[in-house]
Amino acid sequence: MLKVAFTGAQGVGKTTIVEALKTKLTSDGKSVEVLPELIRDCPYPADVESTFNTQLWVSSHTIMRETDISGAADILLVDRPITDIAVYKELVKANKGMTEAQDILLTRMIDSWKGTYDVFFHITVPIAQWKTRDIDDGFRSTDEGVYSFLAEGFAKVVPEGHHHIENIDLEKSIAGAYDVVKAAL
Repeated sequence: MLKVAFTGAQGVGKTTIVEALKTKLTSDGKSVEVLPELIRDCPYPADVESTFNTQLWVSSHTIMRETDISGAADILLVDRPITDIAVYKELVKANKGMTEAQDILLTRMIDSWKGTYDVFFHITVPIAQWKTRDIDDGFRSTDEGVYSFLAEGFAKVVPEGHHHIENIDLEKSIAGAYDVVKAAL
């Protein structure tokens, strides 16, 4: 199974690209599973209200769900891989605090799992374009400062050899991701 991760700040088009990529790959006869962003299922506060418990829940459930799905398809597309916790834990530390032991635990989980992704995409959008998007879904922050904090964080945690997509033209972004995944099969 090819495991493909998509990371980036909120509202950059990760989910849209993942769904379109699934459609294209499925039409090629590939079996594709998608692990959607799990934060919406989390019983703890999300986004800027996130806590250590939030990040631990998302980390452990990401690992469990990826393990459950593993082998069920030719390709697994992961919308928000475990590496995203590295960024969100910094948001928790900045807002609510986190003990050193909690930070170490999350860091070890991230480090032990991040190498399981075969292909890694980092999706970005220039701030001027991001501001024009309709991202107010009542769930994630629409604050420019939060977006900037997260965008800078994701740029720091992407693994070496990742693929960067600046999602200005959605069709080109989808085509670029498709070409990379097809080449990796």
